[in-house]
Amino acid sequence: MALTIGKVAKAANVHVETLRYYERRGLVPKPPRSLSLYRRYPESTVRRVRFVRHAQTLGFSLREIRELLSLRAAPKARCADVKRRADTQAQGHPGEDPCAAGDASSVETAGLAVRRDAACFRMPDPRVAQR
Repeated sequence: MALTIGKVAKAANVHVETLRYYERRGLVPKPPRSLSLYRRYPESTVRRVRFVRHAQTLGFSLREIRELLSLRAAPKARCADVKRRADTQAQGHPGEDPCAAGDASSVETAGLAVRRDAACFRMPDPRVAQR
């Protein structure tokens, strides 16, 4: 089932303009349009936008997130390759100073979650028609 931009934004808890921005930056594939020219996003877009937002909160740049997403979409990329790339990027971006925040476990858990998501979740190839 295809979703409108408003439904994707609401489900991913972002503004419509954020979704358009992600599309312009190549983080979300340009969706097909309906006859009335409305964007028709696949349901997987919600999960992708949530991943981008989560990675941003951990300090990953949009360029780094785009690299992770491109690896995840690559048909020949292995989970281990993607995980290694995410680990390397996460080491360079530990997010907030856990000592200053007094919450090392939540920062570490969040970092592990992004690496797990990057390693084990492949985005559908946007060139393949969605049903």
